[in-house]
Amino acid sequence: MKYLITQTRKDAIGIVQQNLLKRLDYKEINIKWFKFMPLSHLWELVYTFLFSFRLKATDIVLSCNSKSIHTHILPFLTKAKLYQIHFHFDERVFGLHRLPFFSYKKLFKQWHTIFANTYMKDVAVKKYGCQNWSVAYAGIDHSIFNDYKLLREPNTFLYVGSFGHRKNVQRILKAFSDVVRVCPEASLTICNGGSGSYDDIVDTLVEYDIESNVSYLKDVSLNRLVHEYNVAEVFVFPTLVEGFGLPLVEAMACGCKVVTSALPVHREVTSNKETYVNPYSCINISQGMIDALDRTDINSEASKKFDWDKMAQDVQEIVE
Repeated sequence: MKYLITQTRKDAIGIVQQNLLKRLDYKEINIKWFKFMPLSHLWELVYTFLFSFRLKATDIVLSCNSKSIHTHILPFLTKAKLYQIHFHFDERVFGLHRLPFFSYKKLFKQWHTIFANTYMKDVAVKKYGCQNWSVAYAGIDHSIFNDYKLLREPNTFLYVGSFGHRKNVQRILKAFSDVVRVCPEASLTICNGGSGSYDDIVDTLVEYDIESNVSYLKDVSLNRLVHEYNVAEVFVFPTLVEGFGLPLVEAMACGCKVVTSALPVHREVTSNKETYVNPYSCINISQGMIDALDRTDINSEASKKFDWDKMAQDVQEIVE
């Protein structure tokens, strides 16, 4: 029997889970998530223990969350074949990963790790001695995310993602305020599909006097998201840490020019053909945004190798 462990998430991990479920003949094992964090952790611990009783040595278990409790506990409860999809390391190793018993090195030894990109694989091999590894790129649905040749609005910028620290939203807003000084008609649309709310940025908008230049959209529909990608001129994504960056692929597929961090993973995903900036420098980010407005090249072809069907096929070949 083949099992795919899922958890209720709205981020890239959640998207990967759902797309693999559609394409792989795996039985879903869903671990419920509660708003009260300690209860969620306790339930996951109990559920993992109960789930282990049904596993046989010939069974296959696939998990998309290498930092969850079940990935640390399950290897000690079963002899089943374990595979994990790994996106990124913590910005600072904390919590379980600080303990030798739950370290990354231990985790990579216990699970066959499927990395979302070759950069993460190289880090794991060099730093943690990871030996049981493969690579399978995540993807998008190209029938949905496509360049529909809509009329792009000049001097428009778009950000898609949560407000977590690593997403660098505050520096995006500061950099955009510098762009507005040069180009007063510039506009920025923020599509927040994860943690955070408008209240988290309203003070910053007032401080930089860019309230009238910024539009905020929360939990937009898929059709609206594709529309925003197709009317924006530049997609801005200068994140501090990233495991893959699905919005980068979505934006490129829809014909957006991209401004992103000069991180190895971003260069890998975008084929080193976009505008790259220092994510810690607001001046550098704003200059990159201005430079991107003058670019005429579109990098949509680079998105073609990222496809859900291809990922599912790669995962299937890895576990067989």
